[in-house]
Amino acid sequence: MTDTTEPTDSTDQGSVADRIAAAVDDSPAEEVAARARNRLGDGEPPGLLVAALGFDGLVYAASRYLPEYLGILGGSALVIGLFGAAAMALAPMAASLRAPEPPEPSVAAPLLGATGLLVWLVAPELAAASGLPAWAWILLGLVPLGITAVTGETAPVEPRPDGFAVGPAADDWREAAAAGVGVVLAVGLIVGAGTLGAALQALLALGAALGIVVSALRFFAADDETAVDTPPLPEEPPVPRVRPFVRTVRSVPRAARSLLVGETLIHVSVALVSVFVIVVVTSVLGLRTTLFGVRLNPSATFGALVLTELAVATAASAAARRVDAPRDGAARLVGVAALAAAFPLLFVGLPPVAGVVAALFAVAGVRGAGAAIRDERVEAVVSDAAVDPQQYRTARALVVAPSPLVGGVLYTLDPTVAFGAATTVGAVGVWELWRYARRTDGAL
Repeated sequence: MTDTTEPTDSTDQGSVADRIAAAVDDSPAEEVAARARNRLGDGEPPGLLVAALGFDGLVYAASRYLPEYLGILGGSALVIGLFGAAAMALAPMAASLRAPEPPEPSVAAPLLGATGLLVWLVAPELAAASGLPAWAWILLGLVPLGITAVTGETAPVEPRPDGFAVGPAADDWREAAAAGVGVVLAVGLIVGAGTLGAALQALLALGAALGIVVSALRFFAADDETAVDTPPLPEEPPVPRVRPFVRTVRSVPRAARSLLVGETLIHVSVALVSVFVIVVVTSVLGLRTTLFGVRLNPSATFGALVLTELAVATAASAAARRVDAPRDGAARLVGVAALAAAFPLLFVGLPPVAGVVAALFAVAGVRGAGAAIRDERVEAVVSDAAVDPQQYRTARALVVAPSPLVGGVLYTLDPTVAFGAATTVGAVGVWELWRYARRTDGAL
């Protein structure tokens, strides 16, 4: 399948990518839950809490559209892949600087996030004034947004290697609700404006304004200096390295090695193509649908698909937390991984029928909920090897980070090549996980 469809509106600044959102974050569920608990327990007024969650939701919605936005601004598939790789590399860098103790809400974090959104908002004007292409300013806008991840307050903005959704929000219903509201607002703006460019401009402006409001409210609500200080950093921030990943894989027993290798390959499989999902929906499939009597263009239809994925992922995550089935845990591990491996190839082979694509997005939501199974087992294996799980996750994220750029190279050749390669890598990952399940017989 060759992508010959051009953006429908040269002035529409639509395609940006997966939460950056969800564009590809690797935060485990417990980190997301801790973030929510911190917000609920830090004494912030309810109005401020709602504003902070609303800001997260707007960042989520904007980032889901960023890859398409990059395409409209003249970015090629390579640029979109570079965006995904840069976002994924920035996340572990920020995580390595994060203080070990729970962060206090800060004035700086939402202000930095607002700065990143403003850079995205005025990227065309900055390009005209500086001579740098607009997509380069989009990449630069990643930096302040990525720095906010140091605080641990907000969900990371990089594309998730484990899921086409930005993912972490689905692990906590409050953040999932905020993300859903952000996407609903984005769809409404697209329907009202008629083009993604105009709608995203409005969404970015609203997000930046809300970020500034959150910072101002925190500043005036602060009753001590620690509430307005920049979050503390470790005295000697560790330098993110790939070495802990390699060392851990080499040192663990054979069965555990199959788990670590297979799980990493699943991450690579999804990261190869996650930032191109919106491009396929809007430009390759050109998907349109009618919802509640309103005709949705491809960009708005993508938002409806994201809502489907979010809702199913949230429900599936809640159900998974209630299920305690250690005996069939390994079987579920392999089954969910098989869904992840099959998703890319199924996606590009779909007919342009909204109901069929929505069903696949729902499957993606179920698949994303299974990430917790792998997280638990990987953490147990890594801990047994006397390795810090966070250090291992950071190293693994660095290993996976180049995947979107490789996906961009393959997508330039043909979308089917990229998605087919992702499926092949995923299939090898499933094979390794099956070997792990067979050797352990379902035991941790």
